[in-house]
Amino acid sequence: MVLSIVILVPTLTLFGLVYTSTSDQKDFADLEHQGIEYLSALLPVEIALIDAQAAAVSGQQLPRENLNRAVQAASATNARLGASLRTEERWAEVRAKIEALTDLRSLGAQDTYNAYTEVTDLLLALVEKVRTSSNLVRDPDADTFYLQDAGAQELPEAIAAAGQLADLAVIAAGKPAAEQQASAGDLISQQNSLASNASDLADGVRLAVDATGSRTLGANLLSRLDRFRKIIDLLIPSTSLLPGRTVTVDPARIARNRAEAQTAAADLSQAMLREIDVLVDSRVSDLNSRLLLAAATAVVAVLLVGAGLALDLIARRRPRAAAGPPVGPVGVTEVSVAPAPELVPAGRHAWPPPPSASHPGASPHPGVSPHPGASPHPGAPLEDPAFAQLAQWEQFGASR
Repeated sequence: MVLSIVILVPTLTLFGLVYTSTSDQKDFADLEHQGIEYLSALLPVEIALIDAQAAAVSGQQLPRENLNRAVQAASATNARLGASLRTEERWAEVRAKIEALTDLRSLGAQDTYNAYTEVTDLLLALVEKVRTSSNLVRDPDADTFYLQDAGAQELPEAIAAAGQLADLAVIAAGKPAAEQQASAGDLISQQNSLASNASDLADGVRLAVDATGSRTLGANLLSRLDRFRKIIDLLIPSTSLLPGRTVTVDPARIARNRAEAQTAAADLSQAMLREIDVLVDSRVSDLNSRLLLAAATAVVAVLLVGAGLALDLIARRRPRAAAGPPVGPVGVTEVSVAPAPELVPAGRHAWPPPPSASHPGASPHPGVSPHPGASPHPGAPLEDPAFAQLAQWEQFGASR
């Protein structure tokens, strides 16, 4: 019994600890899945917002259809996941700012750019909020951590920086030559920001590929990353300053490079988020296997302890069965005794008859010893007084 308890208690305690730890890690992973889904809904909003910004800065008609569809899809996602990720207030602010962008027709190109940039900054802050609230920034696996940093921070910032760089170049080119020098600092700063984001993005993807055990991550991401880097390398020179501090741009070329950069970024972002989702699923699968192993160990321990207790109980009952049934009180055999003969009044038929005078001291009935228990013949066996008395009664009755 003591040995069974010593085995069972630690086993069940270990199972409880494994179950609690596994449940916490699965909840952690579930929140990461929610973050990945939310980020997937925000990417189309950012790309549609950058497209609307480019159209507004260049004085073209705003393509609101794509932006409206993206906002509606993101609102539906926020309705399902906003409470758990604590993004409801931030999304409400971003949506209100996006809806207010339709009243910017009276503003100039620079003011329109500033208004769109403000909304883009709010959107990037929402992306960072999702990344933090969904535990992606605290992912314990190196490959997932590097990948989420590249896909949920560097890539969205690179998309925004590429669109803003292209729009700044268009704005600077539309200014008089004397005013273009004031835009030089903004262009150089934006170029450096885009180059830094692209470099950090590439480093994050390569670190994730080096740290992962997945056989598909590198093949799915590296080619897409190279495509995005090549387009960024084309976009930066197209917005460079000439030696005389003047800006000469080809709007069609910039628009083409910006559109290709957004397409490549969208393709890369979706691939990265899918890979993050696969890595998180793989970790959840490992957690389920660990929990199943712990449960199986606990069940085996319980069965072994139960079998031991059963065998011990059987062993204790065997000596009692071998000794036979318990000995009860000895039974007493009832003996029926004939009732004593009824006394008859004195006279000729009096019972017992008076002793014979001719034989003083002799027994009044032949064959009966005057002393109870004494044998009438020496050496004869003693008779039971009850049987002797019965014999006398029968003789007396015959004489009558």
